[in-house]
Amino acid sequence: MNIDDAFRKIILVGGSVKPWHTEEGVLIAGILDFLLTPKIIYQ
Repeated sequence: MNIDDAFRKIILVGGSVKPWHTEEGVLIAGILDFLLTPKIIYQ
């Protein structure tokens, strides 16, 4: 959160986790969903 840039912040976790956003706007997603669903980063 201390990096001040325009890039989206994404945290990938093991397994299959339903994608969700933190209060700060960080996307939390499972690695399998991230790799197999390209549109996941546009949610």
